[in-house]
Amino acid sequence: MNMMKRFAALALALVLMMSLAACGGAMSEGSRTDGIFYEATGVSPDAVLMRVDGADVSAESYFYQLYNMVSNLVMYCGVDGFDMDSGDGRTFADLSREYTLQSVKEIALVEPLAKKNKLTLSEEELAKIGEEIASYEEQYGEFGFQYMGVTRETMEQMYKAFGYYDLLEQSAYVEGGALAPTDEELFAYAEESGLMKADHILLANTDPVTGAALSAEEVEAKLTKAHELVEQLNAAEDVEALFAELGDEYSEDPGRAAYPDGYVFGAGEMVQEFENAAKLLTPGSISGVVESPYGYHILLRKDLTAEEILAKGGYFAAVLKKHADAVEVEYSPLYEEKVAALDLGAFFTAVTDARDTLYTDYLAQQEAGNEAEGGESGETENTDEAVG
Repeated sequence: MNMMKRFAALALALVLMMSLAACGGAMSEGSRTDGIFYEATGVSPDAVLMRVDGADVSAESYFYQLYNMVSNLVMYCGVDGFDMDSGDGRTFADLSREYTLQSVKEIALVEPLAKKNKLTLSEEELAKIGEEIASYEEQYGEFGFQYMGVTRETMEQMYKAFGYYDLLEQSAYVEGGALAPTDEELFAYAEESGLMKADHILLANTDPVTGAALSAEEVEAKLTKAHELVEQLNAAEDVEALFAELGDEYSEDPGRAAYPDGYVFGAGEMVQEFENAAKLLTPGSISGVVESPYGYHILLRKDLTAEEILAKGGYFAAVLKKHADAVEVEYSPLYEEKVAALDLGAFFTAVTDARDTLYTDYLAQQEAGNEAEGGESGETENTDEAVG
């Protein structure tokens, strides 16, 4: 894996991790004047920006998380568009700060929540963390930490937080796990999150092989056939059995082979027409003909099982979010003064430029080192030839 891919992978792996320390008393404004985040904001990396459920969050940790969030959203709004409406009444700047704070709160919970449920990182797991960081440091040296904008200590805390998160998540999805839910809890989660299950018969308005649009006559024939199938289903004694039979015979959904029993989905996962129709149905009932950009659908709403809800994923994230929503957050005067109204476009640009400069300098140093090694090797060869 090349260096930039390694950095991208590390950033993705750490996107939910924060460095948190036990705290008490006044929140420090810090004393350090180094690092890419200090250059971009003028805030000391070791300053405390907020206190979450009794734990201090350093500027270094917060800005690392904020930069990752901003990096994701800048693809949608551009560097100058953080004051734009994101589509739900919130600006992209609002979203950046809300998502960052949510992650901060959740990460503040993982270690105490894990320990409360008697989940701890083993000596082997802790040793592996140390080995991974040592390997990273050996490969990239001080440049690696400078580029990420964190100290070695902060990176170690990040890895530990990720470990606790992983332990908790695993415990929610294995039978007998500390956070394993009851069936009642799973069905309540499904209802709250809008999970549904539905099978469908699709008569597509495009050629299944070429993808070309069908003629008006062909589309009309598909619509007629769809109405015929609805009539058959309405007259059936065993609707589900006939639906499965007709689906296997007529459905042109390319996903049917992988999902022969239907789809488990939440809001926004299916085309809007499909989702709207499914919401109007009760388990065991069928829709009329539903038109979408893909063609004509006939839906059969189905009951969800506890196993399907758990397999869908998202349960642990929802549990952790509930815990996070309940924690207390205390902001430092420094946060209110310098961070709350931070220009996120300028912040993103400054940090990105600083990283680019560090990377360019690193490459130059590597190249100079390689040339020096090559020169020494050549001198040795010439000396050997002279001696010979």
